[in-house]
Amino acid sequence: MSEEFGPGQLSTSAPVRYAHPPFAMFLYGGVVQEDEHVTVWEPKSGKTVAGNAAPYRKNLRGWLLQHPGWEEKADELKTSKRRSAARKQKAVASAFAAMCAHASDIVHAVSNEVAGWLAATGASRATDSDGEWSQDDEIRLKEALVQRGEQLYFSGGKLTNDSELQWKGICAAFVPRRSGVDVLRKSRDLLEQGLLSYSNDGRMYRSTSGYGSPVDATGHPTASPLSSSLSFLERQLLPPREPRITVWDPATGRTVSGNAAPCRRNLDTWIRAHPGWEPKTEDQLSSSRRVKSKRDGSVGFSAMSTSTPQLSDALDALMLLGQSPTVGSAPPIAVDRKVETASTSSDMDIDNGDFDEIDDELEEQNTHRPMIRSSAPMSIPD
Repeated sequence: MSEEFGPGQLSTSAPVRYAHPPFAMFLYGGVVQEDEHVTVWEPKSGKTVAGNAAPYRKNLRGWLLQHPGWEEKADELKTSKRRSAARKQKAVASAFAAMCAHASDIVHAVSNEVAGWLAATGASRATDSDGEWSQDDEIRLKEALVQRGEQLYFSGGKLTNDSELQWKGICAAFVPRRSGVDVLRKSRDLLEQGLLSYSNDGRMYRSTSGYGSPVDATGHPTASPLSSSLSFLERQLLPPREPRITVWDPATGRTVSGNAAPCRRNLDTWIRAHPGWEPKTEDQLSSSRRVKSKRDGSVGFSAMSTSTPQLSDALDALMLLGQSPTVGSAPPIAVDRKVETASTSSDMDIDNGDFDEIDDELEEQNTHRPMIRSSAPMSIPD
């Protein structure tokens, strides 16, 4: 970054005292659990303490004071780098979302800093960041923005003399791949997108219109457009209750499903009460959950209770209808299997007055026709 950047070029309004609790403790507070074990190590000797022997997050600061030279082990230094990278990506994304949702005034303060540096460089406000950013670089920049927001929180919103050094350090981390101005532009875009996506009067907001069945103004599921044309029995056989929406926390991988998951009409309220959680998309569900979700989302038959008197009467009527002798096939007619008739009554268009005449003709034919035994061998002429 050029020399013209300086704290004097930024707005120096009165410091703002934030009423929000810290959204980040150390690096990713707000997304970590206080009762989790933190891996620590001694860089000089390479000794590492992990698992149940490691200190809890809530006791980490005191443990480090009692063990000079030890520090929290970064994810990059742990085994299975691929897994740790994915874990870090989720943690950074969750911390950035929490900052935008619960500390929008801090986000505005960081955004004002970025706007001040861009104005000092003479960069156009409408100019977007140059080129596509890789996912790794974007995660690293979000991490830096979270750290900068935490610094502003603990300083009470004051622009201290080290503000310039902080931003120079942020921009220098991406050199030579990115210029300082490009880093500032990308920071501006990320902060604006974060406020639009996660902030709704300081509360977490996610669009949940694509999950579950639609709801009406009263918060109840809307009826299927075909429900008005269904019979009484078919309406009784519709799914009796609204399906549950599976939710999860991407940072920890925890999932709530089944009866413990929120209903569709309560999903928005549940998401706002549990920051960092979001509905699971269909491709993230297990195969059994995907099948159940498709079954619940369609209008089909389900298990029902026959305790209602109306439904019991309807079922009894159906059973009696099936047992009625007038329903179904006609009563059997005694037929002499030894006699072959040339035709049947179903193949002819016959008036009622001609039945007697036809019977006489059939009787006459039967008297002159020889009897054929089914057991006699059949001879085929040459």
